Amino acid sequence: MKSFHLKFCLVVFSTLYFTLFLFPLQIQAQTTISGGLVYGTWNITGSPYRVQGSIMIPADSTLTIEPGVKIEFEGVYKLLVLGKLIAVGNQSDSITFTAIDTTSGWKGIRYDGITSTQDSSLFVFCKFLYGKATGTSPENNGGGLFIMSFSKIMIKNSIFYRCSAYNGGGIYCNYSNPIISNNTLLNNFVTKGGGGICCNNYSNPVISNNTISNNTASSWGGGIYCINSSSPNISNNTFTNNSSDYGGGIYCAYGNKYPIISDNTFSNNSSGLGGGIFCDGSSPVISNNSFSNNLATIGGGGIYCYNTSYPIISNNTISNNSTPKGGGIYCQGSSPTISNNIFFNNSASADGGGLYFTYSNSTILYNTISNNSASLNGGAFYLLGGSPTLSNNAISNNTASSNGGGIYCISTSKPAILNNTISNNSATTGGGLFCNTNSDPTLRNTILWGNVASTSGAQVYLYDEASDPDFYYCDIQGGTAAFSLNGNFYLGTYQNNIDTDPFFVSPSGGSGTGFNGLTANWSLQNSSPCIDAGTYDTTGLNIPATDIGGSPRINNGRIDMGAYENQCSSSSYQTITACDSFTWKSYSYSTSGIYTDTISNIAGCDSLITLNLTINKSPNVTLILNEDTFCHYSNEYLLSGGFPEGGNYFGAGVVGNNFNPAIPGVGFHTISYSITDGNNCSDSATAQVVVEICTGISALTEQNIHFSIYPNPTNGIFKLLPPTLSNGKIKIYNTLGLVVFERTFQKEGIDFSYKKPGMYFLEMLQDGKIIYKQKIILE
Repeated sequence: MKSFHLKFCLVVFSTLYFTLFLFPLQIQAQTTISGGLVYGTWNITGSPYRVQGSIMIPADSTLTIEPGVKIEFEGVYKLLVLGKLIAVGNQSDSITFTAIDTTSGWKGIRYDGITSTQDSSLFVFCKFLYGKATGTSPENNGGGLFIMSFSKIMIKNSIFYRCSAYNGGGIYCNYSNPIISNNTLLNNFVTKGGGGICCNNYSNPVISNNTISNNTASSWGGGIYCINSSSPNISNNTFTNNSSDYGGGIYCAYGNKYPIISDNTFSNNSSGLGGGIFCDGSSPVISNNSFSNNLATIGGGGIYCYNTSYPIISNNTISNNSTPKGGGIYCQGSSPTISNNIFFNNSASADGGGLYFTYSNSTILYNTISNNSASLNGGAFYLLGGSPTLSNNAISNNTASSNGGGIYCISTSKPAILNNTISNNSATTGGGLFCNTNSDPTLRNTILWGNVASTSGAQVYLYDEASDPDFYYCDIQGGTAAFSLNGNFYLGTYQNNIDTDPFFVSPSGGSGTGFNGLTANWSLQNSSPCIDAGTYDTTGLNIPATDIGGSPRINNGRIDMGAYENQCSSSSYQTITACDSFTWKSYSYSTSGIYTDTISNIAGCDSLITLNLTINKSPNVTLILNEDTFCHYSNEYLLSGGFPEGGNYFGAGVVGNNFNPAIPGVGFHTISYSITDGNNCSDSATAQVVVEICTGISALTEQNIHFSIYPNPTNGIFKLLPPTLSNGKIKIYNTLGLVVFERTFQKEGIDFSYKKPGMYFLEMLQDGKIIYKQKIILE
């Protein structure tokens, strides 16, 4: 066994005292740590390490604990870290911190007073068992791990089990931003907040991929407690069976600006308020989470928002939660934005099976709210006071045993209900909408259809004289004649509404929670009278850009009624002008005319498209150059020969309509000619030219006879010396190799001026044998 060295600030009175306390006792394959300063390495050979007093890693020192080591605290002692602690186990050999007496426990690992210049600490595959933080603050916080004003800590793949404290049963963070990932926090307990983890005073840890289960807080946050401007990133965790008075899974409070709570699973958590999450003066972003089977004994089975909280709650699935009020969400004096969520099969033993609002100005849009139930009022919504906005929601198959299967409004509630589909809900009175105590909602572009009431007011029930909702461009089954007024008069505004079957694509089979509204399709058939039947002028209505399904909200020029915008257009007309031909619907058209086609878009809509097609012929362009052979250093040549006239020449050496042979140099070159007519149709043609090196003519034949041609270049009349040649003949070829001149040799000059200018080749023969060749230029 290795000996381990400790440093003490002790007065040494005897050699025996020095020996006993400076060096650990080595008895029965264990190492006894009496207390004091520790550093170095603890390995499996010395394990278990029995700690008999509080120990400390001093500043600028490191304690390394190797896999498989067990540290056992024999009393309520702590490990204080002012330096660096590396405790890295592995999956088969974890490192254990525990207490001999699990009832009294040990005081955990504490980072308190450490400076930010110290190196990072690391805990991997560690077990924190039976840590107990007791006494006064801050000693009573952080049962397993206490972190104060230090962020260079990573905790991974570790277990916090049966640790307890005032705040932060497993982990307590104060002005700290550690990384906490892939851990299990199980059966921890606090008398105040954060059974698993507490984040206090601007602590912004990353808390990801942890399992946080069976933790208990007597007051706040059975799983996690976030207070005093802490904004942790809490993602991909599983919260199960945690409990507290407020926020069974998470409690966020007091100036938390933007905690991120995303992609977590909250199930079977319980509390008085907020079975899954409680927001108190906090505005977290709560997105892409699953809330199921959570319980709140007072309100907010899934989420409870309180005291000027403004969270963003989006893209969550909130189902099968239960409470007396607000099975899915309860908002009191707070105004969250609630969008793109699914509220399904939540229940309230009193009011608000899906959502419960008291004096809230929330924005609620793009949600599917189906099969929720309330034993009293408001199967889907219970709205007490306030002026929330409900836009583009599908509210179906909810049930209230008493009033308001879809929406219940009371106490001067004045919601704006815009482009909602409220269908197949049920109640005793007011199957779709129930208004009480001077409540005046305004409904626009909304469908109230298929709702039922066992007593009266299948679509609308108005309890008192002062409740007079306004309806604009709505589809209401039965119209005002079907309103139940409880002996009162309806004095609200009722304009441009219809009473016609909306023709949903695939509605649920009936009303109430006995039929599944979530799997139904509440979009509109192509023949629906609700298509293009909404408000003509949407100015100032803050119409969202898309409908509940994400499709463009206004299609074909006018908004539809209901949560879904039909994506069909009855017809469209296109006018196209093309040159020579036009390809449309995979077919090429070469003649003008009117053509039609029927197509289906991504929404399955058939639309007639008419094409008014005009085909113009492109000009027929030819290019026959008057000259195609040029001397290298001759002057610019005015190009001609392009037809029709009025076009442009292009190519190397072409400037305007002139060709400069010196620019492209000797060789073959391409000249292009193109023209665009008044219909914007174009055509082009090309011709090839050759640039040669041209010289004056002087050569010797094989018979050593000297010949000269002058002048060269020539205007077509030239002389050939010597003046006599017996049995001689002269031939002249053009650049195409055709003989254009032939005669016997004569001493007088040759007249070639009737030929067009250009390059030619002269050949002299004697007795049928070529004795001389020369290029000549005719100007």
